Amino acid sequence: MVHISDDEDATVAMGRINAATLEAYVTDRDVKALAETSTETLALFLKTDLKKGLCNKEWASEERKALYGVNEFEYPPPKSFLQLCNDALGDLTVRILIGASIISLGVGAGMPSHRAEYGYLEGIAIIIVVFVVVFMQAYIDYVKELKFRQLNSIKDNYTVKVIRDGESKAVSAGEIVVGDLVQLAAGDKVPADAVFIEGSKFKANEAAMTGEPLDISKSRDKDPFVLSGTSISEGSGTVMIICVGSRSQWGVILKTLIVEPSDTPLQERLERLVLQIGNFGIGAAVLTFFGEHDSLVHQRQIQRLGRDAYLGLLDQRRDHCGRCHS
Repeated sequence: MVHISDDEDATVAMGRINAATLEAYVTDRDVKALAETSTETLALFLKTDLKKGLCNKEWASEERKALYGVNEFEYPPPKSFLQLCNDALGDLTVRILIGASIISLGVGAGMPSHRAEYGYLEGIAIIIVVFVVVFMQAYIDYVKELKFRQLNSIKDNYTVKVIRDGESKAVSAGEIVVGDLVQLAAGDKVPADAVFIEGSKFKANEAAMTGEPLDISKSRDKDPFVLSGTSISEGSGTVMIICVGSRSQWGVILKTLIVEPSDTPLQERLERLVLQIGNFGIGAAVLTFFGEHDSLVHQRQIQRLGRDAYLGLLDQRRDHCGRCHS
């Protein structure tokens, strides 16, 4: 574990503690390691006065932000409208419609009898329907994604009280940096991972993180770690931030949750149902096509027989008239 002497330069000490070390403290809940380092030593590392907080605009230091990060959660970039259109085209029903439109266009434009009756218009109509369905689905998903990100920005943008230059100030949770002293009271949400400094009857509800239904008392000796994403259920106190953003426990969990969602059992059953309906529809269309083709052949045969019979009657009448004249 890292130790420094009282006269060691704080800048050198700060370089020996990095974000990974602080994250390991919280991840392992290593109370013994923290006790060996001591909260005062850790504060010296972070240039934090345990009474006045960060001073001399240290909270605005770019070096600090580069070393320990900022208190912002990294969400994956949103899909573009064209990507959403491509996802909509992957739907089985849309693919069936595309296949039906190709067949309809081929039959309507390729067979003279159908072409003469504008049979290709059915294929064009199906293509128009496909475009409308794809664009509407992509638009709905795009708007839904924008709303989701707006809600996240509102959820992550709340104010907390910090001590800077010896004064209590209200700042946005996104402006919290490692080393900040944060004042928390019952009902407050913890903006980032921290260690307990001082307080009275200070308890945290960690059900959202650990599933523990009971409130956890915080103290320097037994359980000094205050986790991001939890809330204070009782008392009030001051904590020192040691992990922010994606390195905090809430950030680590958030990264595991942001994955491509898989189909639920209900969606899988619906996909199978759509496939069965689609296969039935394709089979019915094929039977209808061949039925119409056979009907057309029979119709032409009847027309040919009728024409032959009519021509035969004309020939007989002509012969009869010829014999009458003779």
